[in-house]
Amino acid sequence: MNVAYALWAGLGIVLTTVLAVVVWKESINLSSVLGIVLILSGVVVLNLYGPGH
Repeated sequence: MNVAYALWAGLGIVLTTVLAVVVWKESINLSSVLGIVLILSGVVVLNLYGPGH
């Protein structure tokens, strides 16, 4: 369950950001990109080494 939650949370954040940039022309800065990369890194770590493995 932890892996599924992390995966959906990560995808939700990335898709929301892409939607905001494309549809509503929101600007994105380096700190936003860094935060998204850190979240995605956490999702990868949970998927590779999480309790399900």
